[in-house]
Amino acid sequence: MKTLTTLVAILFINISISQEININENSNINNPANQIINKYFEAIGGLKKINKISSLYKKFTAKIVDAANINLDGELKYKTPNLFYSNLSISQIGEIESLKYDGENCIIIRNHNNKKIVNKMEGEVLDKKKINFYPFPILALTKKNTLFTLLDAKNNLDTAYHKIQINNHKNDTTNLFFDKITFYLVKKEYIDNGKKEIIEYEDYKSINGIIFPFREKLTIEIDGNIVQKNINTYTEIIINQKFNKKEFQ
Repeated sequence: MKTLTTLVAILFINISISQEININENSNINNPANQIINKYFEAIGGLKKINKISSLYKKFTAKIVDAANINLDGELKYKTPNLFYSNLSISQIGEIESLKYDGENCIIIRNHNNKKIVNKMEGEVLDKKKINFYPFPILALTKKNTLFTLLDAKNNLDTAYHKIQINNHKNDTTNLFFDKITFYLVKKEYIDNGKKEIIEYEDYKSINGIIFPFREKLTIEIDGNIVQKNINTYTEIIINQKFNKKEFQ
């Protein structure tokens, strides 16, 4: 059970990563990276539709690869500007973990051996994670004047993709990979010291004219060694569902 709890904790912290990207009005439109992001944004439905989204609900199933008979169900709730809720459950056990963020406080509740353990996420850990509590996190980054850099194709072994780098903090980097034909986001790499998280986005479908990936493959590496693989499949996505603020507190 201890091993399961560790695996679920890793999955839980990473499951909330979103994909949609926007461009701030003050962005440098001549920046090649921003031009690619604009094309991606057009490909998934356009700014006009995205800007009308005030909340997002996602229901998913998660399978931990090489962990026999461990399948999880979960929900994600986003409400603008940055309210967030998520939970994970196992059918035989029930809810095992939930996270709530009301824009100020972030609370994680874990159920372990019939005991409820409550922790508060804060400090540098929260600073790095809370960008993912936005329904469209990279939209929030653009409003913070984050620099997007297009890396030279000569340094990218896979020339089927445009590779854009984001320098988030002093010690971590995010790389985004866009398909050169569809301009969909197909992969994301997050590197923090010796830890690397790779998310591959697949099975894009339209919900109310907005294109979402319905399958994500997450690989976690530490010092070059793979420690976990997950396959997350979204079974339901609802745009502009009404949420009460108490659901995030």
